[in-house]
Amino acid sequence: MAEVAAAAASSGFTINPTWLIAVGSATVALLAVLGLFWKVSGWVRDVDTAKEGWQTVADNIVEQFSAVNARIDKIFSLLGQQSFLEMKSPMALNALGEKVWGQLDAEDWLVREVAAVTSRVQGLSEYDVQEFCFEHMASLEFGSDQTRRAKMAAYKNGLTEFQVRQIMAIKLRDALLQEREPAELLEA
Repeated sequence: MAEVAAAAASSGFTINPTWLIAVGSATVALLAVLGLFWKVSGWVRDVDTAKEGWQTVADNIVEQFSAVNARIDKIFSLLGQQSFLEMKSPMALNALGEKVWGQLDAEDWLVREVAAVTSRVQGLSEYDVQEFCFEHMASLEFGSDQTRRAKMAAYKNGLTEFQVRQIMAIKLRDALLQEREPAELLEA
């Protein structure tokens, strides 16, 4: 170091120690800022990754709660409200259920729906066909005319739209089971 200072002094160039301290401090500060940026960018990347994971968890929770709510709605629709079912097995419509079915004027709909879903229930047991019909009707999107009729029938008979859909599901189940060949019913 002394040799460098002597060589610099002999050439007429002198190094000011204050300059060395300033340049060194600036270099250290620059490295500290770059290190901070490096750490912050890693943290932001980690937070973004965690956010995506939490979003997936939140979506799954919402989906599960939707399924639970649908089941609770189904239970409440069957409790303490006017029944449209006969108390026997398999489920069958009573006079109120048949009245609502008549108000729906849905025979044409039933023929089209049977044609649309017959292949999806082939090989299923009678019980599984029934469950398919209930699930299918709960999620089926009606046209505006069918929606209007279902809501009007529900209103006129003190039922919910969900219950009207259950009436339609029972009619759909009966029609699908009638479409089966006798040998298929014996095998199921």
